[in-house]
Amino acid sequence: MSAQAAAQIKNRFNDLSAEFHNTRASIVSRASGVTAACGEFSGSVADGSDTFEISWRETFDACRTAAAVIAGNTNTFEVELDRLDQDYGHTPTL
Repeated sequence: MSAQAAAQIKNRFNDLSAEFHNTRASIVSRASGVTAACGEFSGSVADGSDTFEISWRETFDACRTAAAVIAGNTNTFEVELDRLDQDYGHTPTL
């Protein structure tokens, strides 16, 4: 792939990653706004709006990370085995 094509792809995915990051912030404010708009019934919707906020926040975080990884790996034809070994050298205990 040409350097120019790779740069365009990297820019697209870096922009997408930034959009996911920015959208994440608006979800937090919207969930708070829903709870506040319910007035005396805010306690009835608080659990649902918290769940809404958390699920979308985590979704946008995963998408942001995926887009950044794609941008970072575009036009890369090697794998750093030392880094990979370090990243997966610890197995969490469940």
